[in-house]
Amino acid sequence: MGEAYTNKGIMTLTCAAMVNYAFHELELNKVEIKTAVKNKKSAAVPERLGFKHEGTIRADEVIGDTIHDREVYGILRAGWDR
Repeated sequence: MGEAYTNKGIMTLTCAAMVNYAFHELELNKVEIKTAVKNKKSAAVPERLGFKHEGTIRADEVIGDTIHDREVYGILRAGWDR
């Protein structure tokens, strides 16, 4: 997301809409969000939405010559109250 659009709640609102769609329209039971370990702003989105931190996946993605770990956040339909 471009710098001009950060800190306005856009990503949180967008993710909430997608989670609503996943649970109410697709009738999924669980939604997961993965974020880079060092990306605290991205991790704040699932945390604000009530997702639970479920763990860290080591060496989950290679970008260029660097191997990155990922944080995994999850929420169950029963825990979604929006």
